[in-house]
Amino acid sequence: MLFLPLRTVKFIFKKFKENISKQGHTLKEYKIDEYQYVYLLDNSFVLAAEICENNTQVNSNIQEVYKNKVSSYLDIPLKENEKYYDLIIEELTYNEIGFNYDHTDFIREMKTLTQIDDLDQAITYTNFLTYRKLFAHQNPEKYYDEKIPELKLKERYENWKGLKYYFIIFEMQGFQAHTERIIAYTTSNPEAYVQNFCKTIIDGKRHYNRGNVRGYCDAFHRNVLSWEDKQTKEKLKKYFTYFIVESYHKDKSETWLKADEILEGAYTGIYDDVKRNKF
Repeated sequence: MLFLPLRTVKFIFKKFKENISKQGHTLKEYKIDEYQYVYLLDNSFVLAAEICENNTQVNSNIQEVYKNKVSSYLDIPLKENEKYYDLIIEELTYNEIGFNYDHTDFIREMKTLTQIDDLDQAITYTNFLTYRKLFAHQNPEKYYDEKIPELKLKERYENWKGLKYYFIIFEMQGFQAHTERIIAYTTSNPEAYVQNFCKTIIDGKRHYNRGNVRGYCDAFHRNVLSWEDKQTKEKLKKYFTYFIVESYHKDKSETWLKADEILEGAYTGIYDDVKRNKF
């Protein structure tokens, strides 16, 4: 466990503010108190930063642990009755403005400046979590929505369409004419996903056993193997098709349910009129 004095956490917080200020976005700061700040970038992206007390108990052997740590940003020896602090940075809305922040790089830079290892234990950055799912409970979004109502965090979330997902339905005709289907979902380029999917099959691997793939993968694979007299690439060119359905989702946990719904629709004929693509 890392124990940082308040002056060190304030120094790192200052560097973080400098980092977000130099990226070219319009920036508005809301100060809740000396230790809590919220930042609105381009009237769209909201970040919260809080300096909070580290309540971890200082162990009796801490002097031994810290004896080789030499840094003007650390107070050594550590004392059981002293207060130590962490910096928690959280995204309160989804980043749609291209805010370019790499926490690993920032920690590496701070490590160089302070000569303190393991800074990521005390300086944390959390990407945006689903607001709707957490709003009924005590959570950062609800807390800051109440503290700074003019930010309208809940309204921002409700007006956000969500992430655009591509649901790719893969169809493989078997030797006995029965077609098996599986479905994958991704937020990346769907055509690139398809090409990688097919390449993996051609290479004899089982790409479609990954977590973002739904359906009877073994049955799909058996259909690929059923054409025994043909090369895999030829099988895909002749008997493999796919189509794509787009859908927006705010909560990642909803995507597998949507995938199952689309896959069932593909089997029952709902998507029969949708144009199929070939490999």
